[in-house]
Amino acid sequence: MESGDEIDSLLKMTSKEVLQSCYERLCNLESTGIFKPTAPQFDPSSSIWRYDLSALSTDEQKMVVDMVAEDLFEDSRRTGEKGQTELFICIDEGHKFVTKDKDHVLSKIAREARKFGLGMILSSQGLGDFTDEILSNMGTKFILGVDSTFLDSTAKKLKIEPKRLSSIQIHKTAVIQIKNQMEDHGWHDMDLAG
Repeated sequence: MESGDEIDSLLKMTSKEVLQSCYERLCNLESTGIFKPTAPQFDPSSSIWRYDLSALSTDEQKMVVDMVAEDLFEDSRRTGEKGQTELFICIDEGHKFVTKDKDHVLSKIAREARKFGLGMILSSQGLGDFTDEILSNMGTKFILGVDSTFLDSTAKKLKIEPKRLSSIQIHKTAVIQIKNQMEDHGWHDMDLAG
């Protein structure tokens, strides 16, 4: 014992109300179907398998993304190094799932997974929530537009001229950067209409 409050804290954690709350949370989590003993029925011939997490709470979505990403990462590591990317995990609203923890599964995938044939696509409407580590490990960055509120901070973070970002025409143009192991190809304008 250090402060003398440990017994009070322990008694609170073992109270009927706390246990009831934990039980209800576990029941709610089980009712989502995430932990069914059978795997989701994906068509093996389909090139895209999609998890629809919209019915889950944000915390439940994070848990599912972390679990699926961890499984895919471990599977790719078990099969060994590859010469090219064979599988991509695509995460919409990626800012909700990325953390600042360098040991978080998405940080590990960004940093280490390409050599095992696993790539990651993160999409978001805001860049601010992506860590520098995540951004620096993304080989391709595709920008469809930046709100004027975030123009300067985005330009600084991506090392691109603000004027270049402000010239993007929504649904018509974009800027893209593709890097490979040998060189950084810089930013290029892209016409989306043609």
